[in-house]
Amino acid sequence: MTNHGKSTTIARHRGIYAPFEIIGNQENPKGNPLGYHRTTQRGLWNKGSKRYAAWKQYVMAAFLKTNRLDTLLIELGDVSVRVDIFILWANEKHADCDNVFKGILDALFKNDKGVAAGSFESARAGDGVGRVCVEIKNYCRITKIKSLLN
Repeated sequence: MTNHGKSTTIARHRGIYAPFEIIGNQENPKGNPLGYHRTTQRGLWNKGSKRYAAWKQYVMAAFLKTNRLDTLLIELGDVSVRVDIFILWANEKHADCDNVFKGILDALFKNDKGVAAGSFESARAGDGVGRVCVEIKNYCRITKIKSLLN
C-alpha cells in the first residue's frame, strides 16, 4: 500500500479517497497497533491515557505522510464515509480488531458519526512487522442508489 511519498488523496464531489498505512506503533516500529483506550477527564494523564494519546498522534502522522490535511473530513457534516482496515499482527500479543478500528476512528475524526460503514480484517504478518492498511472513501447508501435508478 505504500506509494513512495506521493499524495494519494483525491477530493471528489462530496467524497474522499484516502488510503494510508500505519507501520508499527509509536513505541516500536515493528510492533502491533494499539487499541482504543477509554479516557476520562480524571484519568487524562495516567500512563494508559498518555500512551493512547501518543498512538492517536502517530496515526494522524501516518495519514499526513500520504494525504493532505485539507481533504481529511475531520468534521464530516453531511458527508458519509466508509473506513476499511486490514491489520497485520507482529505477534500473538495484540488488541482486538474492533478496538484498533475504534482507535483509528478516534484519531482521525473529531466526531465519527459520519462514518456510515466500515470493516476490519486481520492476519499474522509474515515479516513480523505490525501494520494497518487503512482506506477511507466516500459512501453511498443503497437507498440513494435505488432512488437514482427510479
